[in-house]
Order: sequence, then C-alpha cells, then structure tokens
Amino acid sequence: MIPEIREAYNRNFTAEQYQEFHDQIYEVIGEHSTFRLSETPIFLPASLAKELLDSCDRISKVIANPENLAKTSSAIREPYWSISGDPEKPIFLQYDFALCQTDEGIRPWLIELQGFPSLYFFQADLARAFRQNMGVPEGFSSFFNGFDESQYVNLLRDVIVGDHEPEQVILLEIEPALQNTRIDFRATKNIIQLETVSLEELEREGKKLFYRREGRVIPVSRIYNRVILDELLTKTDTNYAYTFTEDIDVEWAGHPDWFLRISKHTLPVIGHLPNVPETTFANEYVPGAWDLSKYVLKPLFSFSGAGVNIHPTENDIAALDRPQNWILQKKVAYGPVLETPTGPAKCEVRMMLIWKPGDELPTVVNNLVRITKGELTGVKYNKEATWVGASVAMHRL
Repeated sequence: MIPEIREAYNRNFTAEQYQEFHDQIYEVIGEHSTFRLSETPIFLPASLAKELLDSCDRISKVIANPENLAKTSSAIREPYWSISGDPEKPIFLQYDFALCQTDEGIRPWLIELQGFPSLYFFQADLARAFRQNMGVPEGFSSFFNGFDESQYVNLLRDVIVGDHEPEQVILLEIEPALQNTRIDFRATKNIIQLETVSLEELEREGKKLFYRREGRVIPVSRIYNRVILDELLTKTDTNYAYTFTEDIDVEWAGHPDWFLRISKHTLPVIGHLPNVPETTFANEYVPGAWDLSKYVLKPLFSFSGAGVNIHPTENDIAALDRPQNWILQKKVAYGPVLETPTGPAKCEVRMMLIWKPGDELPTVVNNLVRITKGELTGVKYNKEATWVGASVAMHRL
C-alpha cells in the first residue's frame, strides 16, 4: 500500500528469510503457531493510518458515553448470563476493519468489534520477528500513540497484573493446550510471567478460587479471562468447580460480560458513523425490505467467523430460532489491496485498544492483520494459499 516499499519487499523476499522468521518465533516463544503466518506485513500510508485512528476515536467516544455504556447490558440475554463482579468498563477492545478499494483510494470499514482480549503478546513477538528478519525498513512500527515495545509491555502488565502477586493472577481458558491461540498464552507467560490455568484445573472453596502448581495450592486473586462463553456452553458433561455462574471473590482483568456487551451487538448503535456499515438486528428486519444480496447475516456472539452467512435469504432469516441474537450488516467489499508475488490479496486490520482505569477513552496501542485470498479472512481459512495468514500492519513513526 506504499508502492515503493511493497515493490522492494516483494522483490527482495526469499524463502530463507521466511524460514528464519519462523525459526525466531519458535525460539522466542517456544511454541509453533497452529495458524498460518503470512510472508509479509502490510505497510500503511500515513493517510490510511490516520483514518484508522480517527475512526477508532469516533467509535470509542460513542461507546464511552455513559448512557450508551449502560445500555450495553441489554446484550446479556438467553442463553447467556451476567457474571459476578463489577464490570465497570472494558479493559480490552478490538475494532476490526476491512480495507476496501474505493474511488478515493483504500478506505477502512468496520466489520466487527469486541470487548475481549486478542493476541496482545504474540503480536509483539510477531512484529519484532518481521522487523528483524524480513527487511522491514527502519522507522516503521506496529505500535500507535507513541508506544514502543517496552512501554506497551509495561501497560499490559499494569492492566493485567496490577499490584497483585503475579502468581495469584492467571490466564484462564478451557483446555488451553488445544486452543489455536495457545501460542499467545505461551508468549504471555514469557513476557509477564502469567500462568495459564485451564478451567478444569480450578478448585473452589466458597467464593475463593485456587489452582495447584508443583504441589502448592495457590489462591487466585485476579483473572485475565480468555474463556469464551460460546465454548463453555458446549461443555455439558464436565465437572468444573467454577462454571461462571457462582459468586466468587476475584478481580477481572477484562470482565467476561464485555465479551457480550461490546460485540456485534454494538454495531447498530454506531452505524451512523463514517467507516461503519448500516446494521440492524435480524428481529427488526421487515421481510422483503432489503436486497439481501447486499447484506451478510451474522450471529452476535460467535467467534472466528463461525455461523456467518454471506449469502442470506429471506428463508434463512425466517428460520432463525432467536433472531434477536443475529444481525444483518451491509456487505463490505474487501478490496484486493495487497500486491503479492502469487497474486493480489485482501486485508483485515484489527486495531487493538486498552482502556486503562481512570482514562476517559480507550487508547489504540497495537494491531493485528489477517491476509486472505478467499471469501473469509479467519486464520483457519486459505490453508492452501501463500502470502496469506496472520500478520501485522507497520506504519511510519
């Protein structure tokens, strides 16, 4: 997207560099990625980086409005439930933008957002491996708003661990060794020494939670939550000591309610903003009112693209069991904005934000990129293609 840099990067790319890039990630993290890593970062021109940041700022101002923030509680509906503890406000926010080719050039359009942690630690390691192995020019960074890697890590440590004893703060997940995001769990432990604990390992006495390591029983005072409720709902034959329904005495580094409260459920509220497509709840759709070929049907709370219908019909909408848990969103046309040696590719940029307690608004700190040559952008797709997969956006400082 910066033509001279893109042309030079593609010309100078070698398979040996790419292997060294992979080798460094394994050596630093100690875990192989289960998803494909792209051969390239993307390079954002200053105008596009600014438009992404400006759009994030507008979205954040709507979300942070106290009245709007309070109304997000209506997202907690059957089959979900509110979890004990004071949600206050989300610590982690992600805004996902498709990069679209328009008459005005490349423009970002919001497609989803979430109040749930993403790959904050892996993305720092990924960006460093690109810079050190793949010919990224000097003066480019994946971080925003004046952060460098050290300041970024310190901020994450502050909002996740805070003033607690580090061993009493855990990353909580269901069967973490089986998760596609486990490379980020390992990176998290490497960088801020946070123990990953599986839900099945937790022990509970009244309102107190514990886990065991090397024969020691360790109390849990704070949880960096990575459990997704959709997955928890599928676990019907387990015997967890904690099921997210009990009243417990812990602090949350990212209260689980925000997975629901800031989500696709938020899109209709911000649909009036620039860079945000028109969106409505499926139960508010009037049959025959729209040309459905221009819309996509999405479940509110699924993840990794599960359940998305990119070619919905009137019958699909009528057949929904809980239409209030689905949205119709005007399609966003991902553009073939990235030139690669094996053909043009489409890109999605996830802007990663932190809302530090005491701050008026969230702050954009880093990003994540998915590159695709197919209809869907998730890292589990496009497995046979090259120059696709997980990546990061670099911009000039």
